[in-house]
Amino acid sequence: MGMKSKWVASAALASLLVPVLSGCTDHNAIKQTAQQAIAKHAEMKSYQFAGSLDLKLGMSLPAPDGNPITGAVLSSLKESVIEWSGVQSSDPVQLETDLKITPKGSATPFAFPVLLKDNKMYVSLPTINKPDEYYAIDLAKLGDPGKTPLNPDSLKNTSKVTAALWSKFTDAIDARWFEQAKDPVMLPDGKPAKAITVTVTEKNAAAINSVISAKLPEIGEALTTGGLLSPEQAAKWKEAKTSLELKPLSNLTLLIDEQGFVRDEKLELVYSLKNADGTVSDNRTTLHESFEQINQPPQFKKDVPAKTKPFEDVLKLLQPKK
Repeated sequence: MGMKSKWVASAALASLLVPVLSGCTDHNAIKQTAQQAIAKHAEMKSYQFAGSLDLKLGMSLPAPDGNPITGAVLSSLKESVIEWSGVQSSDPVQLETDLKITPKGSATPFAFPVLLKDNKMYVSLPTINKPDEYYAIDLAKLGDPGKTPLNPDSLKNTSKVTAALWSKFTDAIDARWFEQAKDPVMLPDGKPAKAITVTVTEKNAAAINSVISAKLPEIGEALTTGGLLSPEQAAKWKEAKTSLELKPLSNLTLLIDEQGFVRDEKLELVYSLKNADGTVSDNRTTLHESFEQINQPPQFKKDVPAKTKPFEDVLKLLQPKK
């Protein structure tokens, strides 16, 4: 072997050994794993779920049209913990969940059992309904599917829309900010999972905020296309001209199982919101959700309520005061 050939061979060997010897992290591969797992969310046809949302909002939540009842509800949500658990399937569309809302300072949560079956939604409202009494909502009669998110088609597409929304952000974020834990994390069922995290730091905050700002209009379009946001609501979103700025220590962590599904996701956000009038609020939001029994026969337990009332009674309460 000539001197030149030896040099080429040595260089090639060195190029292979350097990443190993230096412990170099392949951030592109980590990002690709996260992207594939998020896209795979659209393949979830049935699953059990549990989650929580911890809200500490400095922003104001004005009631639509100044209705005092909705205003009181929104005010109580500014600092609260919302928890949920249940089972969902997309074909046919069926959902049952128990929702709990605990406002700050309250020792007793508000519980909302919900059932969706055969294009009808049943919900029992605390302090309004009697025990075992539910309001019934016929989703097929709510009106134009393009103007309301509560319709069978949009609910059926929820997993696809969710995957599309997460994909828009992860696709745009630089691969350098994706990190994977060295050791696998054990899931509740005893199976191992990869833990991938994106953290906002002083170094990358400006770049990540630029991505989010650029993607917000696309998010509105995706929600509208998926039937989860009406065109009118999307227009109001754009007109609001609210800018969001994430602060360091905000982070997203995904636990991805051996089949490539996201089994657990935690999103911790520390952020400020600036409105068109120049007012700025500081906020903190933590979302945590886990998934089990993915694409297994769903184990529904709730029966269609025997005692129901028309949902129009609730709508009358929520109408704007003249």
